[in-house]
Amino acid sequence: MIISIETQKQMYNYIASNKKTGIHGIDSNFNYFITEEIKKLSKLLYLRSELYIGQAKIFVGEDNKVTRSKNFTCISNILIFQVLHDIKNCNDFANEEIRNSLKDKSIDNLGDIVESGSSLRMKLIRLCKLYLQHKDIELISKTKSTDNYDLAKESFLAEEALGIYTKEIYGSTAKVYKQKVFRANNSGVQVIRPDIILINNDILLVIDIKVYNTIGIKNHNKFEYSSNANRFQVNSYIGKCLDELVDDKNKRIRVIGLLVHIVDNELYDKNKDLQGNDITVEKERPMYLYMIQDNGLDAIFEDYKCIIDNYVEQ
Repeated sequence: MIISIETQKQMYNYIASNKKTGIHGIDSNFNYFITEEIKKLSKLLYLRSELYIGQAKIFVGEDNKVTRSKNFTCISNILIFQVLHDIKNCNDFANEEIRNSLKDKSIDNLGDIVESGSSLRMKLIRLCKLYLQHKDIELISKTKSTDNYDLAKESFLAEEALGIYTKEIYGSTAKVYKQKVFRANNSGVQVIRPDIILINNDILLVIDIKVYNTIGIKNHNKFEYSSNANRFQVNSYIGKCLDELVDDKNKRIRVIGLLVHIVDNELYDKNKDLQGNDITVEKERPMYLYMIQDNGLDAIFEDYKCIIDNYVEQ
């Protein structure tokens, strides 16, 4: 484990409700926490008639008789229905009309789901996304060790929390994309999905957030960054961003890749000589390595902002 349990709790709560505190009395089984919170919020919203949002429709028949109905087929309803249906011993709080509208529908991309309705409903939508993303992590990691699962979970939490924070801090003055999906031209190739993209005036930052248990390795008597795969991946991300997000191709844009690892104190001490190192692949696409120590979520945010502020003028 790299990120402490307490910081993970803060990350979960921040992702769910934009608050860094508020989760008490739970252990490291966050999937249980998410499930219980979804049940509680769903019941409360159902009692308030706010759970499933229906768009009112009015039909006038040949006899001029007015008939009113609601269309419940929207993507946030589909998400909530599918998650409630998936949770064991959980009422989906849906009548037959709603079930028939939603039961065979699918979701292509969680990023397409707009958080709508009351503040409690928006929190429920965020928790439902977390629930499905957790299932994906468990599915990918089920044949791997517990350590690999923990790292995947911690990396996901760091990506989500810092992505939301970047939008919160820089979104009013810059274009910020979180988990932006670029469709590959070759259908056999996976989609390209950088963690965070920030475009401000003449600068484009591609920010990749990682949680690893190894940062540097000794190579030919030189201590250097351990993952060339990450370097080349971010280099490719930069190229894709330049192609698809820069409207004026003649405009001189400074592009910079930032590989940001969240580390514990031991990892930082072992690798502190790599802090701020140039790990560029192509000289016109500079790239730098940074580490942020886990001293709580507030401290992580503060250190992250200091890194980004070195490149972005607010």
